[in-house]
Amino acid sequence: MVMLGARLWIVICVVFSLFLAILYLHLSTEISQLRSYIFHKGVALGQSGIISFLNDASDLDANQIIIYNRVPKTGSTSFIGLGYSLCAINRFNVIHINTTKNAPTLSLTDQVRFVQNVSFWEEKKPAIYHGHIAFLDFKRFGIAANPIYINMVRKPIERLISYFYFLRYGDDLRPQLVRKRQGDKMVWQMEEEFYNFARDHFHFIKLKTLQKDEQSGIFYDKGKYFSYEKIKPKQL
Repeated sequence: MVMLGARLWIVICVVFSLFLAILYLHLSTEISQLRSYIFHKGVALGQSGIISFLNDASDLDANQIIIYNRVPKTGSTSFIGLGYSLCAINRFNVIHINTTKNAPTLSLTDQVRFVQNVSFWEEKKPAIYHGHIAFLDFKRFGIAANPIYINMVRKPIERLISYFYFLRYGDDLRPQLVRKRQGDKMVWQMEEEFYNFARDHFHFIKLKTLQKDEQSGIFYDKGKYFSYEKIKPKQL
């Protein structure tokens, strides 16, 4: 029994070693193919591990639209700052979506305007649009395909720390803007307000979209409540 157990362990070790060898060869092949693909696309891997892209505008889709609907306090200001730094040399546009009172959901009529603007603003393509806005399904408005949506998440405690310093010092995206907050507000109320918003969603859409004429009782569109800013570069 002792000899049988020893032989069994030897067989197990040999099989496991073969498995590791095959896995290593497979990964080596995958890494080799990945490196070949990266260098073929004009990307150089530096000794420090930093990937530096050789600017090849021909590989960039001239009509590409990316929407970065930023989750608050997840490093989005630092992230989009890279876009503003690289847009001119890489020939793409970066556009901030500034909604009234930072409301994440646009009214129905503003949704139509936004989809039309983004889809047919040929002078500002390719582009990255960024702002604290909710997801919009462009296909619902007759557009063949949705833009590419990107986002980032962050550990909850790190978000609270970021929010703590944001309330006191603001950020670098719009340094001229004076932000006001109630001194006795708790950070968790930011999440509570989101849940309250979901509960009152129907009434919110009606209030944001329509205005009632007191004399006739007819509802009409309240008009446009968003604008574009920080558009760079001015010319491509």
